[in-house]
Amino acid sequence: MNATEIIASYVSGFCFEDIPQEVVMRCKTVILDTLGVMIRASISKGASERILRFGSRFGRHGRSTLIGTNTKTDPITAALVNGTTAHDIIELDEVHSRANTHTAAVLVPAALAVTEDQAGSGKNLLSAVVLGFDIECRIGIALDNARVYGRAFHPTSIAGCFCAAVAAGHVLKLNKAQAQYALGLAGSQACGLIAWENESEHMSKSFQTGVAARNGVISPLAANIYLNEVDWAFDEIRCKTAQGPYEAGNYHRFADDIVITVSGHRSKRGWAERALSRLEEDLAPLRVSINWEKTKIVNILSGESFGFLGFDIRRVAKKEGGGYFI
Repeated sequence: MNATEIIASYVSGFCFEDIPQEVVMRCKTVILDTLGVMIRASISKGASERILRFGSRFGRHGRSTLIGTNTKTDPITAALVNGTTAHDIIELDEVHSRANTHTAAVLVPAALAVTEDQAGSGKNLLSAVVLGFDIECRIGIALDNARVYGRAFHPTSIAGCFCAAVAAGHVLKLNKAQAQYALGLAGSQACGLIAWENESEHMSKSFQTGVAARNGVISPLAANIYLNEVDWAFDEIRCKTAQGPYEAGNYHRFADDIVITVSGHRSKRGWAERALSRLEEDLAPLRVSINWEKTKIVNILSGESFGFLGFDIRRVAKKEGGGYFI
């Protein structure tokens, strides 16, 4: 497995019962500490005042709280706003010395926003924060903050995007494949320059923790929606068409490349065409269409082949014992 697969496997299998009690207690302290910073920031000037006005005006109705106010909004806006306020009372929030990241300022707002949105429990929040801390600090240490700063990037916002994605994804109960997509989307959005070193008001530095929290929340939400409804629909078909250990139909997807396999038995004649029609129907509500130039129906049994992810898929005769394999 590559690094992303290892992290995704760990994330998808993580649960509250895995956490030692002393870590749970420490996590509660970190959450309360971060909430205290956000509450104080909600009555301060500067970045907090501006981002709260932004969230109140442009956020849509939802269940996630803008901390320090009575305003409820969507989880993406809440993560952005609260992630900004969590780092706006200058350097008062938590910092991890080895990773050199303000982990909680990104992580707690992201986890809290999605937990509220999903009507999750306290255990959901605690396990999401512990998991996010574990991942961000490992990534931060691996990046080597001296090298990151040397290239004019901000470790907190770079690594923070991943921890926010992991925490939000945990609350959303992403499976391993979805967690991989979320991490990939987080990597595409990881950003943050140290231009804030030249400013006097700490605004862009606070904003970067908010952006990391927001981008991290967007990643699993997108991974949980885009094409996954199609995955579930075809997984249901696969289960319904299974005959004992034999699957008459199956479905394989990597990003937006899809292969549907059906039995070559004469009783299943026409299934390939029906499966393709069903795929087109399921994609339509997502405003996604099939690329017909790249799409074809092939008969493996008659010697035809097709390409998938750089591999040529065909039926080949076994060297010994007779029979074939794909």
